[in-house]
Amino acid sequence: MLGKVLGILGAIVVIAVVAVIKVAVVRLAGESTAEAEAGDCVSIGKELDSEVSETTADLVDCSSSEAAYTVVGRVDGTTDVLGSACDQYFKEGDDAVVLAGGDGGDGYLLCVIARP
Repeated sequence: MLGKVLGILGAIVVIAVVAVIKVAVVRLAGESTAEAEAGDCVSIGKELDSEVSETTADLVDCSSSEAAYTVVGRVDGTTDVLGSACDQYFKEGDDAVVLAGGDGGDGYLLCVIARP
């Protein structure tokens, strides 16, 4: 009985974690976002899904129909898309994406969320 209860609770936790935040981690090809800051808008070159690991992104005017994502945070000095550097910028329910640009110590992460 206890095993069954723990199994059900485990399934609920897994479902809740998946529902809380959907994060794609993407390596940027090109550097058009090198100067991006919080509040900027970006367009992304490919439709993002679990298969995309590299794409392009461009800074665009936030009034543009191409402005699919808003930068909510930037972390310089890393390209570790699997780390927790962007976690502080995301909240529950965000359709969030972590974009990495540059290389090594000159790298950066853009923490972006989908625009409504």
